[in-house]
Amino acid sequence: MQHVVFQAIRRDEKVEAEIPDHLEGDAPPEKVGLMVLHQLDSVQVEALPQNLPDALVAHAENLVELHDKITVADLVAPDGVTILTEPDHPIASVVETKAQISEEVEEEVVEGEEGEEGVAGEGEQAEAGSQPTAEKSGE
Repeated sequence: MQHVVFQAIRRDEKVEAEIPDHLEGDAPPEKVGLMVLHQLDSVQVEALPQNLPDALVAHAENLVELHDKITVADLVAPDGVTILTEPDHPIASVVETKAQISEEVEEEVVEGEEGEEGVAGEGEQAEAGSQPTAEKSGE
């Protein structure tokens, strides 16, 4: 240990502290193969020392479908605790896995290739149609 700081805390003065947040419960999107991305592990709060919670809990059941998110505003703080972190900061959100994203990209490429073949086929027919006309004019 190289450095130690002792700080006196008074019971009648509010203090700022970093409190962890946790997702509680099962997230329905995980059951269908989506992923819940945790973006914030703790929030800044202000409270009297005896009112500081061990953790703040968000309910994962609120995440239902793709792009749903839980923000700091969704956390319920106990009486006497003020959350200082921005309310619109996301805590967790539902996203697609890399495998799902790559499948979608592959499908788009395949659809794009089919569209290009159709265009090339039309061009070949147009060229074939123009050749007999050239032969007639040459006669």
